[in-house]
Formats: sequence, C-alpha cells, structure tokens
Amino acid sequence: MTFKQKQFLILLALGLVFSSILRITFNLNDGFLFHDFSLTPPLPLFDYAAEGSQQSELTSTLIGYVFYLIAAVLFISEIKKNQRWLMILLGLIAITLYATYFEISAMVADMQGEYAGRHAWVGPTLFLLGLLIYFKSKNLPED
Repeated sequence: MTFKQKQFLILLALGLVFSSILRITFNLNDGFLFHDFSLTPPLPLFDYAAEGSQQSELTSTLIGYVFYLIAAVLFISEIKKNQRWLMILLGLIAITLYATYFEISAMVADMQGEYAGRHAWVGPTLFLLGLLIYFKSKNLPED
C-alpha cells in the first residue's frame, strides 16, 4: 500500500465520520446557535431534500465533504493513468462539490432567515464510491 493510498483511506474515513457519524446541529440566523452534538449511524446512504424538510437546523456535514474533496484531489496523481477510474474519481469530486455547494447555500439561506430544511447528505455514498476507487487502485500497475 502506497502512502497516497493510506492517505486516501484516512481522509475517506474522516469524511465519513464528519459527514455522517458525528453530527453537530446549529443555526446561523441570529449568529451561531449550537443545538446538539450526536453520534448517528451513517444511514441513509443518500438523503436529499431540495425544497425543504422537517430538519430545521443545519448540520456539520460540510466538514466531511471538505475531507472527501481533499482526499479525491490528492489521489488524482495515483490513478491518473487509468482514464476510466480517473473519470470515476472526477465524478466523486463533482458530486462532492455539488453537495458542498448545497450545504453552503443552505447556510446562506439560514443567515438570511430563509432556511427550510434543504440538504444533500451523500456522505456514506461518497465513502463507498471512494472505497471502490481505492480497491481498484490497489490493482493498478505502479509507476
């Protein structure tokens, strides 16, 4: 296992922990207002609410998405020779960027007092896709 592969796995694990398992709930409407800190199972694999939901607080999932982005960007050099898996890795980056944008826009809406529960929680899905890329990278020829 190369250093890049170890680094990728560690960052993936941190992404899963901070996007899905450790949840800090808060609001930004009247400054930072802490609500809760909880440990949750990383389920469902995917939860998307474009219009709104019963979730009236923001969560700390953005931190996990940052770890996924760092992991994917740093891993590009490890997998760049295999075009198929490079495209899948770039897909992981694109999905993570979209989820990050969605979470940031929810934070902005909360600061403006317009937050209605919109969220895109895809942390476990990103983790599984990252694991698939990792296991494939173990079988790629080394430089």
